Amino acid sequence: MEKKPKVAVIIPVYNEEKSIERVVRDADRHFSKHYDHYDILVVNDASTDSTLKILNGLKKEIKNLKVYTNKKNMGKTQTVMRGFALTNADIISFIDADYQYDPKDLVAVIAKVREGYDICSGKRKNRHDTIYRKILSKGFNLFNRAMFGIKISDVNCGLKAFKRGTMDKIKLKYLKAPWFIDTETLAKAYKQHLKITEVDISHYHRTTGKSKIKTYALVTETLFYGLLLKRDLMRKN
Repeated sequence: MEKKPKVAVIIPVYNEEKSIERVVRDADRHFSKHYDHYDILVVNDASTDSTLKILNGLKKEIKNLKVYTNKKNMGKTQTVMRGFALTNADIISFIDADYQYDPKDLVAVIAKVREGYDICSGKRKNRHDTIYRKILSKGFNLFNRAMFGIKISDVNCGLKAFKRGTMDKIKLKYLKAPWFIDTETLAKAYKQHLKITEVDISHYHRTTGKSKIKTYALVTETLFYGLLLKRDLMRKN
């Protein structure tokens, strides 16, 4: 009999008191329908609102929920990677905590990893963002394709799944760059000829809280660390 894999979702969160409960409850509802063995790992990036209080309440009723809190704000990259270090699951996914992504779509990206892919990324088919954000994202994807040969069309989608051990092979270097995790992960994955795919997922308007992404910081970080990463990959040729 084939061993049923254990799956996990990492939810990095910073000041999302209005949405975190819904994300966690929906993730648990969908995972309980599809998987016998699963964990929901929320890594709280030193939130200053009621996020942690809400999570501690949820722990009392959701047995598969695990909550970890950073001692200080570390940014998305280090927060997600802490989640990877804390799980022993066979398939590891992550999703943003703002409910612009639907937890039900985790099942679709995880299914692709179960088929044999190393990485599956979501692809926002009807993206509910401003025109400005859509144009910025288009430029971001074109930059990543030109610089690193990343073929998937939605690089910075905040919903992805990985086969266990994939991030150990990739070995992220720029951990202190809070928004560079997607580019570095996929650039190194393509360089190593890992199996990568994407699936269509839902995307919603942000209805609560505020985006943590600052456009200027995102652009400058992408250009600066993109050049450093390109240098690193060329040196390995």
